[in-house]
Amino acid sequence: MNRITRCVAFRLSSAVSPFLFVSLALLVFAALAWSAAGAALADGTNAGKDDLVAYLGTRSEARMGFDPLFGFANVDGVSIFHSNLIRLNSDMTIENEFAEDWSVLNDGLTYRFLLRDDVKCSDGELLTAGDVAFTFSKAKESGYVGGLEDIREIEAVSDREILIHLNQPNSLFIYTVCRLPIVPERAYKEDYGRSPVGSGPYQMVAWDKGQQMIVERNPHYFRGVPKLRRITFLFLAEEAAFEAVKSGQIDLYEVPYTYARLDVPGTRLVTFDTVGKFCASLPTTPSGDVNEHGMKIGNDVTSSRSVRQAMNYGVNRAQMVKGLMYGYGSPAYGLIDKQMPYYNPETDYEDDDVEKAKAILAADGWTDSDGDGIVEKDGLKAEFPLLVNAKDKLLQSFGMLICEQLKRVGLNAVLEVKSWEEVDSRRHSDVWLLNWGSIEPINVYYLYYGPNKGKGFYNSGYYVNPVVDGHIERALAATDEAEMNERWKKAQWDGETGFSVRGDAVWLMLVNKQFLYRLKEGLNIGERGFLNGTMGWIIARNIHEWRWE
Repeated sequence: MNRITRCVAFRLSSAVSPFLFVSLALLVFAALAWSAAGAALADGTNAGKDDLVAYLGTRSEARMGFDPLFGFANVDGVSIFHSNLIRLNSDMTIENEFAEDWSVLNDGLTYRFLLRDDVKCSDGELLTAGDVAFTFSKAKESGYVGGLEDIREIEAVSDREILIHLNQPNSLFIYTVCRLPIVPERAYKEDYGRSPVGSGPYQMVAWDKGQQMIVERNPHYFRGVPKLRRITFLFLAEEAAFEAVKSGQIDLYEVPYTYARLDVPGTRLVTFDTVGKFCASLPTTPSGDVNEHGMKIGNDVTSSRSVRQAMNYGVNRAQMVKGLMYGYGSPAYGLIDKQMPYYNPETDYEDDDVEKAKAILAADGWTDSDGDGIVEKDGLKAEFPLLVNAKDKLLQSFGMLICEQLKRVGLNAVLEVKSWEEVDSRRHSDVWLLNWGSIEPINVYYLYYGPNKGKGFYNSGYYVNPVVDGHIERALAATDEAEMNERWKKAQWDGETGFSVRGDAVWLMLVNKQFLYRLKEGLNIGERGFLNGTMGWIIARNIHEWRWE
């Protein structure tokens, strides 16, 4: 019995849950499939090893399939099966990929892309301007990809030149281009997401939904043949994945914060700063209305700006980072991080200021008249539900701590752990915790622009401020980067109003996340200090460079 089989057999003979039993059993089949990798492990070296087993977290499996036209990779633009026209770097510069040059023409109404002539898909066929036109047209039609609404016409001038014409200037459109991988039209068919063909560094070999996905390198990849021949991505529960790491069966492991302080011999911990945040959506309108889907809108407590401001001033974000993330993160005082060129420094403030929070409430008429520790106004108690997905244990811990901290200022948030379906159905009427974030200003438009209220998860609190809307509209229409950034800043705070805590305090931003990974000794995934993304696949942006040393 080899080392892999012995390890798993020992685990299966122990008292474990049925789900963990099944999850670990899957590792037997995955591990025994790679005899070359097993031989390298057996003698303690990485000589000749060109396989990898990876776990990128519980959200890494695309439940609807790996189809960019139906939303896959639309958050961070990373698909190991596809290439993009251009990509956004962490310093806000734009890097060419399938496009070798691009320009904005006609006062922001036309985008021109000149394409490389050597980009081949995994089936050996060239990617062309016609595929670009198909991708953008189909993605707009599907409705799963945001930011394409302003497209008027897509024109494939030749196999190497594409023109995209807009109905009106939209300074955010270029970021949408960065996040949309290109799909070859000839290969697109029903259930494409289960067996995608594209020009990325890897091609799918097999996908056992809920278990694992095996990929092999694309020999035609235009950036050079990837160093690793085969990679297996495991889709396991956190408990089972950590057991597999300890037994040596996973080479790259995305570490949940609950396991951050646990050492695993033979591995090293690598950390990356990210734009990902934990935050809370706050309803900004009074209750009493429903939308076209029958969902309740508004909350009588959080519709008070003073309550929302008091929440932001009253919480202790540093305590969250230290106590719940073991130091692997930083306080987030707003959507936009300070290093961004469109951040407004006039919105700076300090949290954990209980006295200021109480003063803001008192000035607006919220007082504790009956001495129970909860303020009230006009007979309304300042208490409200705080919803958390039952499957997210970490956010539940955040919820408990938030409830404790807000009691100090006289606000009674009541934690309710519910199914995702119930949280989703109440997202416009109750406070709820979630993950969010991106480096580009597109989220300012999504979260704070009035006309986006209630559109999916955009502007879920139904926030409307005509002045803020005006600044956003001017930012969208700007063709000069300096003017665009100035308008984004004014949307945060223009001296009188804005969506930041100094103004309407529309969201409760909590912490910036770090991504943590355990790498088996000898694995090199490149050095990057910042990841422009919020989900597990962002780490794979340079996957063609990963290698054993």
